Amino acid sequence: MIHSIMWAPTVALDDVTDFERSAQQQGFLGYRLTPPISAHDDPIWFLNDSTLPIYFISSSFEGSDYLGVRLESDPTAVSAMSRSISGNRLGVVDYVEEGQLGARLILPKFGQDGALDGFVVANIILHELLGEIWHSEVNSNHTGISVFTKPNDIKIFESHINTKLEDDSFSTRIVSASRTVRIPLFNTKWQLSISNTDRSGSTALYGLTSVFLILLLTVSAAIAANFYATRLKVSDQVIEEKTRSLAQQAVRDNLTNLSNRTALSSEVDKQLSLLSSGQSKGFSILFIDLDRFKVINDSMGHLHGDKLLQKVASRLTQHCRSNDMSFRFGGDEFVICLPGLTSKDALSDICQRYSKVLSQPYNIDGQSCHIGTSIGISVVTNPTQTLASILREADTAMYKAKTSTHEKVVFFHEQMFNQAKKRFTLEQELTNALNLKQLSLVYQPIYSTMDDRVVGFESLLRWHHPEFGPISPVDFVPIAEETGLIVKIGDWIASECCKTLQRLWLKKQDESVPRININVSAKQFESEHIYHTLCRLLNEYDFPPHLIGIEITESMLLSDECSAHQLQRIKDLGVVLYLDDFGTGYSSLSVLNDYPVDIIKVDRSFVNRIAMGESNADSLCQAIINMAHIIDLEVVAEGVETSEQLAVLTQHKCNYIQGYLKSKPLSVCCLENVLENEAKLTA
Repeated sequence: MIHSIMWAPTVALDDVTDFERSAQQQGFLGYRLTPPISAHDDPIWFLNDSTLPIYFISSSFEGSDYLGVRLESDPTAVSAMSRSISGNRLGVVDYVEEGQLGARLILPKFGQDGALDGFVVANIILHELLGEIWHSEVNSNHTGISVFTKPNDIKIFESHINTKLEDDSFSTRIVSASRTVRIPLFNTKWQLSISNTDRSGSTALYGLTSVFLILLLTVSAAIAANFYATRLKVSDQVIEEKTRSLAQQAVRDNLTNLSNRTALSSEVDKQLSLLSSGQSKGFSILFIDLDRFKVINDSMGHLHGDKLLQKVASRLTQHCRSNDMSFRFGGDEFVICLPGLTSKDALSDICQRYSKVLSQPYNIDGQSCHIGTSIGISVVTNPTQTLASILREADTAMYKAKTSTHEKVVFFHEQMFNQAKKRFTLEQELTNALNLKQLSLVYQPIYSTMDDRVVGFESLLRWHHPEFGPISPVDFVPIAEETGLIVKIGDWIASECCKTLQRLWLKKQDESVPRININVSAKQFESEHIYHTLCRLLNEYDFPPHLIGIEITESMLLSDECSAHQLQRIKDLGVVLYLDDFGTGYSSLSVLNDYPVDIIKVDRSFVNRIAMGESNADSLCQAIINMAHIIDLEVVAEGVETSEQLAVLTQHKCNYIQGYLKSKPLSVCCLENVLENEAKLTA
């Protein structure tokens, strides 16, 4: 009976600790090599500073005490292993298991490089009858059996291991006989040779039964050992194929089948190495971002988005030059590496071709999709650059292309990096600017053209950094909007304006208290945040709601966040709505009818052109004012800087003006002084 099959791999002595830890992690709790490695162990010629711990026992015996036992710790096993390696055949040694005699068949396993991987061990228990035959006949001191394959005469079994046939050459003689048997299972023939010592002078050979039992034992053992050896070989092939598959997966994007970031890193390292050794003059990296992909992905679904990305990848593959490589960087971003190409003219032509190819319509399940591309280019001629610095350059150029209205292919230059670095620094500093009290408000007066009286103020945000000094709102307000900090900052602005209004109201409590306008961002309309903020503040203070003005831009009306319904709810609070920068957006005049605005503010770009001899500019300004008055809207002209501009605006009956001609933005202390001086003049 086949009792068990074991596997003892070859483990270097230096790796024993790691091997034990790995075995324990695989579920063999308490796995330890026994006996422990000792400096006094006799060297074994075929191990070379290695050991052979039993690592696997067939499933019925996984809890066996054999786990971790060093196979070479048994001298008889060492002898059998040595013979099996030298003769390229099974090694056999007998043993006792629970009082029953057994045979241990040992088969070496070699790797493709010829190195010893370990040993497969088949343990066979010989029941009483067969055991007696084995003990008294097969492995006795007067009977020898050997099995050879035909016609190669390769010995695959030998009965005598530690004994020799008795031959005193006086009273005994050794007689032998052979029988050839066909083994259909292996499609081969085996020759069984039986030798026996005889003291009577006659020849005594085994009968058919004994030969059959011996053959059965041999075949059983050979099948078991060869089955497990084949199993290990198949496992090695599976592991090799799986490793190869995983290696491919590691450098391939699952969705598009393009190379991925890992492959990009390897390719850039390779190109940098060629550049460093002088084998290349440089290379270029194209960073491609798909414009309007998010719109398609959100509106048509992620499945359509995935199919679109696959089609983009297909076009990139089809139109790449023979030496170029395409990579999916992530999301809707792709990278192309162009080895040996550093000419800006050639790169520009190639990028324009990619842009044209990728911008052609896509048919996704019968629906036509249109996208654009923004391409950033990093030309690499310095071998000291890194993957991170190269991608940062290409990404920075791509971002510049994406924010540009006309330039969709942009080469990186150092000034971009300085701008990007400055922007990053501002973003980090802005995060704590409010808590550190670096932000403040100034108020620019709004004057009535009828009586030159201050009727309101526009609150303007300022940032004074202790290290960088004053920072322009043009630089930091867009950052606040992109990062979402504008919501927190906007709440603070609204709160500060209400504090100022409350203080002015408590002093006068009459119509002379001016309105203070607050600029709001589209982000503040998300989840009606600005509405809830105004509700809270109006409940907290006593001044009337009409003293708050909310300024929104024309472009905000086109966003999803700001709706006519939300504006109406704000207006219902009693707050006055201003449409800022009128005439600079892309909306039609219908916005004045569709949205509940009270006052429009003519952008300074119109005001700058009037009173300069440009009749069209004067006429356009007059048309805007007249149109607003027809639909009962009042008008504020921004950026008034000359008395001539004021004269023209007054002539056209513009209601209010705002600009440096009358006053620069004032601190809150100066605001109160201006109002006090006005009060004295009108008293």
